Amino acid sequence: MNFYWVEKTLSDRDQQQLLFLANHVAQNEKTVGFHEKLTRNQEKIYISNINLYINSTTHGFLVARNNDEIIFHVLISLKNEPNAQHIANASKVIAHPAYRGKKIFRRALFYITQYCEEHGAVKLLLDARKGTSAEEIWKHMGFIEWGVLPGYAKVDNVEIDGSFMYQSIDYLKSISIAPMRLQ
Repeated sequence: MNFYWVEKTLSDRDQQQLLFLANHVAQNEKTVGFHEKLTRNQEKIYISNINLYINSTTHGFLVARNNDEIIFHVLISLKNEPNAQHIANASKVIAHPAYRGKKIFRRALFYITQYCEEHGAVKLLLDARKGTSAEEIWKHMGFIEWGVLPGYAKVDNVEIDGSFMYQSIDYLKSISIAPMRLQ
């Protein structure tokens, strides 16, 4: 499993892998911002936005690969405002279901905390739909809920609340798993 920060526009192959992950999770779970397979137009917008973020100085896009297959990704967004530069936000977090339970999130935290520290962020924020496995995972990893937004998402005309959480970079660093060093 190799982690790296994407520095250029995604290749066509990478785009297809990201769409596969997003669509797979959207069709089988209710943890991402989509409640069904993306339309072609939604796919174009999704990839276009990720490419915009990758080429921005205020975003980092972390990807994990196993055997050349993308199995995880997360977007880390930094704040520009002078009084909020100590805060980063995690979004677009997707782990391939076959790799869950293998500490992929804790391994990713090693790189996420490094990135945040390099950019002066000391807190990481994220959000998830209430009552989902995503919310449960983040809370299990020590994220603290600081608010609930009623009507955070709407699926088939039903409003779903959202949980907004935070945790310190120092704490996340303490639970992260560093890559093994070969001697």
